[in-house]
Amino acid sequence: MNNNAHVITVENCSYRYESHPALNGVSLSFPQGKIGGLLGPNGSGKSTLFKLLTTLVRPQDGDLSVCGLSVRTQRAAVRQKIGVVFQSPALDKKLTAGENLKHQGHLYGLSGADLNGRIEKWSAVLGIADRLGDIVEKLSGGLQRRVEIAKALLHDPEVLLMDEPSNGLDPLVRMDLWKTLQNLKKASGKSIVLSTHLMEEARQCDHLVMLDGGKNVGSGSPQEMIDALGAVYLRIETESAEALLADLTGQMGLKGKMENELVCLRASNMEEGRDWITRITERLGARFSSISLAKPSLDDVFVSKAGRSWHDEEKVS
Repeated sequence: MNNNAHVITVENCSYRYESHPALNGVSLSFPQGKIGGLLGPNGSGKSTLFKLLTTLVRPQDGDLSVCGLSVRTQRAAVRQKIGVVFQSPALDKKLTAGENLKHQGHLYGLSGADLNGRIEKWSAVLGIADRLGDIVEKLSGGLQRRVEIAKALLHDPEVLLMDEPSNGLDPLVRMDLWKTLQNLKKASGKSIVLSTHLMEEARQCDHLVMLDGGKNVGSGSPQEMIDALGAVYLRIETESAEALLADLTGQMGLKGKMENELVCLRASNMEEGRDWITRITERLGARFSSISLAKPSLDDVFVSKAGRSWHDEEKVS
């Protein structure tokens, strides 16, 4: 694969659970040697897509390829190219970290000096070389995740697939995990693709794909997607949001909407936003408790692309 290749390509992929469409004509790709993120709220289709890419379920419609191999017709070959870290822990907690790694290596037909060398290599990269003799259940959640990543890398896959990798981890451990992933990318050059519903996690990806309702609603680097909005946002906190929004529209001609019980207005730039704050404060200052002006976030990108708030309820299957 060359430097411009895509490690994963999905073309017009659809998938249904009985009468419920989980994926609806999804097309996307992830570049080689980067950290890619599949971002979506519950019910967006990311778990189904993850199962397809890891060959846990067979494709129904469309084409999916991993490292240039068809997920539909070359399933065994795809499995050799991927390392997978699932959301649910997959370690034997009564064994040591090293024993877990050795048993995983045996599943791939590895043994002897070759297996020991691979364990030594990935343990060093992931910072667990001095913990191989520790019983897994005595390790912190972050260290257990590192052991799971090492397991997934023993057969030297080209791409590491991770399903909600920071699920159940506290914020400090989550930060440590991301340092680990960044170091892994630099040290190995491997491609990493993960699914997540956390905006702060998505912001750290090199390339991001947003899913909603089984569709790709936006893709690119997080900063590119934010910059493409070309806007700034005013958010107003008040006890009577609907009434205030009606007055902003009727009295001042400012169009806005409700977001998470806040009044949200979109200005074209900071200068216009500051002017709006002055006007709103002069006329309606007694009607709200706070007003803020900020550049857009990934949340704003999602609202712009999906046409709804990230926090809106959605049916899931």
